Amino acid sequence: MNPTPIVLISGLFGSGPTPIKNRFSFWDQIGKEFEHFGPFFYTEPGPFSSYHDRACEIFYQLKGGCVDYGAEHADEFQHQRFGEHYQGLYPQWNEENPVHLICFSTGVPTARMLQNLLHQKKILGESTQSTWIKSITSFAGVNNGSVSIYHAGLDESSLQVTPYSKIHFMGKCLGLINQLQTPWQHSFYDLKINHWKEKNSSRKRALFRRNSHSDRFLQSKDNCLYDLTLERMSQLNQEWHTFPHTYYLGLTTACTRQWGKSFLPTLHTNPLFASFAFTIGNKKIREQHITAFNADDWKENDGLLSTQAQKHPSTAGNHTAIYFDSLSTFNPQKLGVWNMCHYPNLCHIDFMIPLLKKRKIRSIWQKYLSLVYSIQ
Repeated sequence: MNPTPIVLISGLFGSGPTPIKNRFSFWDQIGKEFEHFGPFFYTEPGPFSSYHDRACEIFYQLKGGCVDYGAEHADEFQHQRFGEHYQGLYPQWNEENPVHLICFSTGVPTARMLQNLLHQKKILGESTQSTWIKSITSFAGVNNGSVSIYHAGLDESSLQVTPYSKIHFMGKCLGLINQLQTPWQHSFYDLKINHWKEKNSSRKRALFRRNSHSDRFLQSKDNCLYDLTLERMSQLNQEWHTFPHTYYLGLTTACTRQWGKSFLPTLHTNPLFASFAFTIGNKKIREQHITAFNADDWKENDGLLSTQAQKHPSTAGNHTAIYFDSLSTFNPQKLGVWNMCHYPNLCHIDFMIPLLKKRKIRSIWQKYLSLVYSIQ
């Protein structure tokens, strides 16, 4: 029997062979090092797009065809209904030929959105089922939203980007790069937001237009900035299912240590992320309208994402979990339950650049791929 293919889904900024076309691609390294576990497929959804748009893009990248974001969704957010056309990495994908999804960071809610769209048969023109996905593996996944998005410049009340904040500056820079529309730009970094362009819009008009398609994208609620908020993830956790026929495996990380009521960076924190780890570990956010919210619970972090955010979906909905003490005792057996394990002394960037802690990252991949491979 042929092994079930493994589909890799990247997080914020992208991590696969694209959008940074084979430069700094740790997915490619993983696929080559562990190719004996079976075929790997690398997906490349929009690095800053909403979970819905990313899920639609992954579906058509695997199945083949022109990306259809749905008439209702496109009308609601005022962007084009259709996107890029793909040949299909795995055209035979169906209930008899399912896949495993291994995801990092925002790749996890993307995978959950995809499975729920399959369940709801909202991929137009296809008779889909949630059983097309055999397992979902979460590496430092954003299952409960992220307080980091507030610290980086998203207003906690209006959920709009604060002028001159980190997010505002980053969005403007990336938007300008995207509007250049040169072959060099697309070969190096593709934001995949062309469906936000107005039809028949020229490059010259796009460069000097005040309200460009990248501005409209950033200001909308159809992007990962809004989807990352605790409120939005609570809403999605309420809507989404944890399916009884699927294996859910998860790994949470942290690189801070408690000191009084604060969490401070340790020597395991990458220096580039130390100040952000300190901010998350010390600065409280306002009261959130989610289940059993306690601001102090969100302080432990891995330099970019709170450990609380990485746990099983717990801010709303009916999702259960089993927690294991360590990687050595991690032996999930139950379907329809989030099987979680905590791995301390790992920074978020360690997954993005595994050479920083190659031995640890390799042991994690070896363990989880062995578990996934045993699910046939």
